[in-house]
Amino acid sequence: MGHIWALNRNKEYWGPDADEFKPERWLDGSAPKHPAAFASFSPGRRNCIGKSFAMAMLKITLTHVIRGFHITADDKKLELEFVVLLKPVAGHLMTLRLRQDHNN
Repeated sequence: MGHIWALNRNKEYWGPDADEFKPERWLDGSAPKHPAAFASFSPGRRNCIGKSFAMAMLKITLTHVIRGFHITADDKKLELEFVVLLKPVAGHLMTLRLRQDHNN
């Protein structure tokens, strides 16, 4: 199957901008349809039983964060290292500022 990091950035599945962070892929329907594009969840008959639940919880949580905060980030300074998983080398590059118009 290949390396998961490379598969999650495969231009055949994700398009020519596969290396770009584009959350709108999930909103405009341009996310890949091929199940192998989501190999992080293990494709095939024995895939992760929590995948659907995890995706639903991710969408709910992200919706609450976006509704409650103004979010800014500087991804130009992002440095990654690959140990077992890809992770940032250091620091948090995002800023969240509470929205004034947000009702709890």
